[in-house]
Amino acid sequence: MRVLQGYAFTLTELKPTGIHKREARGLGIKVDYGQGDDTGKDRRFTRSDVPVEQVDASTRSAVPLPAPVHEPPRAITADDKSVNAYETLRAAWQREKDANKRIQAAKK
Repeated sequence: MRVLQGYAFTLTELKPTGIHKREARGLGIKVDYGQGDDTGKDRRFTRSDVPVEQVDASTRSAVPLPAPVHEPPRAITADDKSVNAYETLRAAWQREKDANKRIQAAKK
C-alpha cells in the first residue's frame, strides 16, 4: 500500500481530537478515508496540533444567515408568453456546440 505522507489526516489520527470526519472537512481539514493504519505506530497527535479555532466545533457560535429576500409575484406579460425558453436554450447550446466549426470555416 502506498502511503501519502503529509497529504491528509487519517480517521485514526482524527479520532483522539474529537473531530468527526464530516466536521473536519467542513473546517477545511483534509481527511484521507483510504489510508488504513497498518503500521501500528503510535500517533502522537493531540488537539494542540490543530489550530485553536478549529478544535471544538460545539462551542462555536452559529453564523447568522441573511434574511431571505422575497419578491412579490408579478403578472405574466405578453413578452413572457412569446418567448419559448426551450427553443432559446436549444439554439444557444447548438451555437456553442458548432462554434469550433464556424471558426475553422472562417479560416478557409
